[in-house]
Amino acid sequence: MKRLVETDRWKDAWFIDLHPNAKLLLSYLYDNCDESGFVDLNYSLWQAQLKMSKEFIVTSLKALQPALLSDKKKKLFVVDFLKHQKKLPLIKGVEESEWIITKLRNNLEKFDNAPGISNILNNHIEGVVVKGKVATSSKNKFVEPTFEELKDYYLEVKPDAKLPAIEDIYDHYVSCGWTVGKNKPMVDWKACVRKAIRNNETRGNNGGGYQRDGYQGNKKSRTEVTLSVIDEIKKNK
Repeated sequence: MKRLVETDRWKDAWFIDLHPNAKLLLSYLYDNCDESGFVDLNYSLWQAQLKMSKEFIVTSLKALQPALLSDKKKKLFVVDFLKHQKKLPLIKGVEESEWIITKLRNNLEKFDNAPGISNILNNHIEGVVVKGKVATSSKNKFVEPTFEELKDYYLEVKPDAKLPAIEDIYDHYVSCGWTVGKNKPMVDWKACVRKAIRNNETRGNNGGGYQRDGYQGNKKSRTEVTLSVIDEIKKNK
């Protein structure tokens, strides 16, 4: 099976700061895990194929903890593998997705019901048969993040963010019932967080707080600008 490569990984600050051994090991795991993201821990095989000592492998695995889950025995799960392979959301009724769902469910308890696995299962799409083919329904089970989940992701995207900025965006979405636009149900809260961060940076919101669409921050309104121009004309008369 051919696999997609996440080239943006090399622009991520967390990845850039990794030791070359850790970068190599993560790339290796992406290439060698199964189609659901699981891979068996095999030091002897990895030593032979990576030409890396067991000590370096263990050290690299510790550095890669944000990108991996472990069953504390001999199996790992590459957290973002399915996302990078464009397999999400999983679609019930599609053979490939059904196989992945089964694998995730079979391993969920072994991984202590880790959110990195359970969230993928909870956000699957129900497939419906239309003229002999499986089509996706519009019902996507959205799971609201906790404040800690949103904060952790916000800091992952913007490590220098201030706590009030994170509290602002969380309170905003809680108050509007996790909707976007004209009260449309939210589908991907992480995408909304990224957009809010981009909007704040574009508008020069140095305070770090969340700004709603249409809010102009310190910019003057048209009326204020017009009055300023009139005042200048009067001064020059």
